Amino acid sequence: MTTDFREAIAAATREKMERVGCQSLPDLGESGCVPIPGGRGWLNGIDVFHVIIAAGCLLALAATFLLSVLGVIHQFTFYAVSLGGLAVTLLLRQVKAGIVRVCLTMRADNLIKAAGGRATRPVGIEDARTIRKIKLVIEDRGVCVFDPEQHRLLIEGFSYRYVIYARDVFLVEAAFRYASSGALIRCRMAGQVLEMVLKTDGQGPVASLIQSFNPETGANQLARLINETLFGAKGTTVYRQRELPPPLASA
Repeated sequence: MTTDFREAIAAATREKMERVGCQSLPDLGESGCVPIPGGRGWLNGIDVFHVIIAAGCLLALAATFLLSVLGVIHQFTFYAVSLGGLAVTLLLRQVKAGIVRVCLTMRADNLIKAAGGRATRPVGIEDARTIRKIKLVIEDRGVCVFDPEQHRLLIEGFSYRYVIYARDVFLVEAAFRYASSGALIRCRMAGQVLEMVLKTDGQGPVASLIQSFNPETGANQLARLINETLFGAKGTTVYRQRELPPPLASA
């Protein structure tokens, strides 16, 4: 069985939180992640439901095309079903992102409540080592809070909760493939190195259509937003720090 790429880091984060007597991950003051019990089941359910709806649209399209060719139904019906299926498919990401946000904000200790007037964005989270693999369910999905005042990202995910500080980040750069857009982040968490990809999520119909043909645009937008939040670097899609400051001393 493959070990989750966050498992060892989450254990180290928990150990450090217990050592300093910290109950909340943001209060730790450095980058880390902690698991959320039962979160993976909710993520699986939402992503599988998305796949079922999308597959249903494709099957409906195939069936109406066949019936149209056989002359059983009028071509107008085929065009109507095709446009309807396309609309549903393009809306799915936005609807799913809304469901994700509602589910996550129901948690009493969620990080989204720390947003205030700060920007938030739905994101997918993937292991950078397997970003090119096609997955039925990705590693995590959640909402990212962009906190430029403290130069950090707060991410409330289904499976894990994450905090990333600028001083712990080696690299941020745009990452995209096929119809997938995101930003690669290589950072230090609890003394270990983590590589993850934050993927753009929850786009509306127009943005989803654009991403299907030009994923680089969404990847660059997200990378610029992350770099501006963490480092104050406006308009930059790639930011590197060759040397990080020493980790904060434990109490």
